[in-house]
Amino acid sequence: MDALPSAMPFIKSGRLRPVVLAAPRRLAELPNTPTFAEVHLPHSLGLLYEEVTEYLGFLRSSDEYKVMALASYGEPVYADIFRGILHVNGGGQYRVEDARLTERFGPPPEWE
Repeated sequence: MDALPSAMPFIKSGRLRPVVLAAPRRLAELPNTPTFAEVHLPHSLGLLYEEVTEYLGFLRSSDEYKVMALASYGEPVYADIFRGILHVNGGGQYRVEDARLTERFGPPPEWE
């Protein structure tokens, strides 16, 4: 939880909303944010990231960090579509719908 102290001001201001914690149990500072242990498959952000990574032509279970890094350079033009895939419920719980990326975005890009 090394990053938590620096993230807390953003969380308290509403600029950052934690969805899940990589901690063995819930934290007193974020009682409504579940841990990875509480997230039940197939409702996994990791699996969604893997699917998006593969759709974009990168290696699944390997190149997700590249997708996350590249996303910081983009604009949120697909945010509404992803809100239809990822539903944040009360109490910090979330549900991930079947992404159906080809149906939502068309054929995957072809890179040379």
